[in-house]
Amino acid sequence: AGSFDARKPRGAETEVRLSLIERREDGVILPVVRGEISAALDLPGLADPARRKKVFRNTKLSGSVEIPKRSIRRFVEVMPTPTRDEVPQPMGDVEAQLFFAGTLDDPNVGLRIASTGVGPRRRAINDQSRGNSEIEVIGSYARSRGRMDMGFRFRGQEVLSLTGELNGPLLPEEGAPRRTGMLKARLREF
Repeated sequence: AGSFDARKPRGAETEVRLSLIERREDGVILPVVRGEISAALDLPGLADPARRKKVFRNTKLSGSVEIPKRSIRRFVEVMPTPTRDEVPQPMGDVEAQLFFAGTLDDPNVGLRIASTGVGPRRRAINDQSRGNSEIEVIGSYARSRGRMDMGFRFRGQEVLSLTGELNGPLLPEEGAPRRTGMLKARLREF
């Protein structure tokens, strides 16, 4: 679904909403991905070839994408057959959210991915490790600075943590200052 309103004095506002759903054999409908984006478009600027790139990079955007919590196995099942046959049958659940606002030149982005019980499918019926792993990734980017934190927990103990930082424009133009960053990891015995 979407809308487009060109009655604004300097341009148009547009909004798009998208949902990808799965209909199970029992008739239950489950959301797979939901997303929406809105933009304030400068139509005269986009129509002018000399200004188009700058106008596009400075268009105000906002939106979100969400993958509600669901079994990882369900994602593998919808892959094309040649790919699906090569992927180990996983277990566990995953969910994700992405939020963004601003412009391409000055974006504000937030990301969260979380999973529980992740691992290869075990043949044993009473596998004690099932459900004991958790992974969470949280990232943000604003004002030319980004940060990402990832944690992996097994049986309630933190096993691995990663922290990364990025300084500089996310989508640099030619001649822009170089990006710098760092990545720090900590691995614990378990």
